[in-house]
Amino acid sequence: CSEGQPFVDLCNRNSAWEPNRFIADTLKESFKDIKKKFNNLKFNYTKKNEKARNLKALKYQIQQVDVHAEKIQALKKKMEKVENKTSDSFLNYPNNKVNVLLEAMKDLQKHVNEFEKVVTDYKVNLDLTEHLQEMIEECHFWCEDASATVVRVGKYSTECKTKEAVEILHQQFNKYIMPSVPQQEERIQEISDLAQRLYGFEEGQKYAEKIVAKHKDVLESITELCVSLTELEEKLKQGDILKTNVNLEDFHGDFIDLLKEPARNKQTLFNEERNKVKKTV
Repeated sequence: CSEGQPFVDLCNRNSAWEPNRFIADTLKESFKDIKKKFNNLKFNYTKKNEKARNLKALKYQIQQVDVHAEKIQALKKKMEKVENKTSDSFLNYPNNKVNVLLEAMKDLQKHVNEFEKVVTDYKVNLDLTEHLQEMIEECHFWCEDASATVVRVGKYSTECKTKEAVEILHQQFNKYIMPSVPQQEERIQEISDLAQRLYGFEEGQKYAEKIVAKHKDVLESITELCVSLTELEEKLKQGDILKTNVNLEDFHGDFIDLLKEPARNKQTLFNEERNKVKKTV
């Protein structure tokens, strides 16, 4: 019995090693499958044109990348268990096959870590792109609201018959629009900087040029309206237009409603659309 014991021990070690080798091979195949699906996911999204890569599609892409990141974490936990089990089981039984298995697991761990970094970097890029698109969307809303307000105020100014009425109109317009102008200028700068960070200097400029141009046009229309209102005040002050009696308090209240109501409705619609996107993703 004693002469056959080494052979028995070898058989026992081999029989104990086989399941671990099978698990290691299974983990390797799982990794290949996760990597293949992630690369397909990334490739299919890249193939989409700019219009198709809207905020809704982007949020869905981020969600799918998160799923793959979770799968990687689950795979790493399984690998850790196999490594610990293999090391403990054969601690007192040196075996070349075990060493090969441990080396294979070490090599797999290296590839998994490298791939995990690729997924993490891609996720960071998508998160930044999502932030960029949300800022552009918010800036579009502000530009549209400001443009509509300029048109309403310009139209309303034609009905003013007194210098006092124009002054109220001008003051309320400044109170409504001007506080948000610096914030929007900061947002435009952030959009430009982030676009260049994501796409490079030239491509980043191209990506942001539409919203930058739109913002510039709105600022120019605000300036033109303010100049027009100031000139109208001077004109009325000089008596070029006959003054008529108006209730300035009613005028003041009406103008506040004129400014706020459309903006509130637009903001409600804007928020509803944002919520729809979140629910459908």
